[in-house]
Amino acid sequence: MANAYSQQEEELYKKWREAYDDPTLLLIDPVNGIKQIKSGLPIAHPPAIKVSPVSLVSLVSPQLEIEKGTVTADNRLFDGSAFKQLIKIRGNILGPDLSKINPFASISQSIFGSIDGVKLANIEAIFNQIKKEGGYFFPRSAEPAVYCDLGGAPGGFIRYLQWRYPSSFGYGVSLSPMKGGLAWNEKAFDLKRLEITSCPDGSGDIVNNLEWIVKWILQIATFSGEISVCQLAAGRMVNLVLGHKISDDEAKNMPTLVAQIAIGLSILWPGGNMIIEMAGSKSKMSADLILLMGLTFDQVYLFKPISSNPAENGIYLIASGYQQNNNLAPTISGLLKKVNQLQRDGLPVKSLILDDNYYIRPEIKEIVRKNNQSIQRQLLLSQQIQSPALKPHYLTYYTGIYWNIPS
Repeated sequence: MANAYSQQEEELYKKWREAYDDPTLLLIDPVNGIKQIKSGLPIAHPPAIKVSPVSLVSLVSPQLEIEKGTVTADNRLFDGSAFKQLIKIRGNILGPDLSKINPFASISQSIFGSIDGVKLANIEAIFNQIKKEGGYFFPRSAEPAVYCDLGGAPGGFIRYLQWRYPSSFGYGVSLSPMKGGLAWNEKAFDLKRLEITSCPDGSGDIVNNLEWIVKWILQIATFSGEISVCQLAAGRMVNLVLGHKISDDEAKNMPTLVAQIAIGLSILWPGGNMIIEMAGSKSKMSADLILLMGLTFDQVYLFKPISSNPAENGIYLIASGYQQNNNLAPTISGLLKKVNQLQRDGLPVKSLILDDNYYIRPEIKEIVRKNNQSIQRQLLLSQQIQSPALKPHYLTYYTGIYWNIPS
């Protein structure tokens, strides 16, 4: 049987596979998708950022040191020439109606009210953060998930988790509309399985209320549904922490990112997981935070789901298997709380790790690869804008099966 696709089309799908590490992209590829479906839906993890045992020794204090200064892009963490090329055409990428050229725009919002719910379904299908199987016949699970959503209003993530895990219980904190944030869509939630706070000052600002939020979560012991205190470990009440960026600028988003990670390290039980949306990873401060997460979790990934906008720099930091008993965990948590206080005082921090071999570390090289992958993906999108005929046509109707979401 003759191949129904031209060499140019096959090359186009290959370029998009190279632009992501999302293994489900291959499953909805019309060139290779049917072949993969018949072989049993193999969904493997993307490459992990593994911090070596040597790093566990070399990064221990006094190698951890707060360096004050402005957060800026570090040209050793990405291809500067490609980035300059992207900057020249950046407006061309953001200006047009991306729904006409974005190959993933046809992935609808489903029942979750926003694309956020679809992105979380995409992420969880690959990384299985709650450790429960799903699929077409069992899209929902009785697993008693306990989660905390930091900055997630109007609540796409929560709507997904409440649907996927009917016995789940959650906590929500998000910047209030009075402070420039979004309001929670409470009508869409089962409020018997959710505690929402705007903090004592009414702001919902996690940067200014870090310590209070930690105490608030750890002190609540009333659960509904099938969740009980007996299922909690070591006095910690959360096995999944979710974080959302408030800005596409790494420097502006940094205080929020630091607070989200610090809160997560304070409330997760052993083996817990984090999914944090980053504005990017081109600054040394961002890279430092990724390495520190690698010292306290079994696996850390930088991941761009195919359901997200390919024109955005944003990327998700996925951390699986929290090592609460690791003696570095309290050191790193305490360090980030100090950074939080400095940021609240108006003193930015640009670096946390001192290491002469920093830029030759394999985990830093993986961060560089992801940064360059992001740049190349946006350059590819620019080419697509100039030649709309190059838009790939994916079998997106299969995503409901792969991602455990209603059709």
